[in-house]
Amino acid sequence: MALPFANGAFDPVVSYLTLIDVPDIRAAIPGMARVLRPGGTLLIANRTSFGTAGAWTDDGDAVTAVLAASYPVLMAASYEADTLTWALPLMVRANPALLASGRFHLAEVPDGIVGVGGWTPERPGTGEIEPGLGHVRHFAVHPAWIGRGVGRRVFAACRSQAQGGGVSAFECYASLNAEPFYRALGFREFGRREIPLGGGAVGFPAVLMRCRL
Repeated sequence: MALPFANGAFDPVVSYLTLIDVPDIRAAIPGMARVLRPGGTLLIANRTSFGTAGAWTDDGDAVTAVLAASYPVLMAASYEADTLTWALPLMVRANPALLASGRFHLAEVPDGIVGVGGWTPERPGTGEIEPGLGHVRHFAVHPAWIGRGVGRRVFAACRSQAQGGGVSAFECYASLNAEPFYRALGFREFGRREIPLGGGAVGFPAVLMRCRL
């Protein structure tokens, strides 16, 4: 999307943690330069000390390690301890089908994987497919990397891939603690839900959210 400003309108132009969410960086930078006054300054701060890559089935243990490090810590303030006691063992295991789908992405640093997340055309639980709608799945960031753009970078990889496949909107069942993260990405809330776990015997509180891509 082009910046809605006239040529040469600003000095300086600052991009802070913005390009991690932009699918076409080659188009974005000239767009920022266009609104810069002659002789002005363009400042870009992106903080990307990690890369993203598609996951393979062999990454299952590493993905499980990120989920197991992230969910217990980040969910503790939003859920009752009893709820997490039965829910977490079901949630922190990597999903082999998701890993093999080609739609699961990793944020990596030299020491290992620090963020994970993917999407599917099938709605989790039912397998229903709605044309143009994708479903965000199994997002997590290691607690030591929270606030450093990891989740946004993984989401950007998912969004770019989904758009290339004709998806125009994402849906997710956000954990209560993750609602602000998804809201910051442009998701809107459509009410609380109980997500069936363990064969449907129990429900896990979540927030149904959607966003346009």
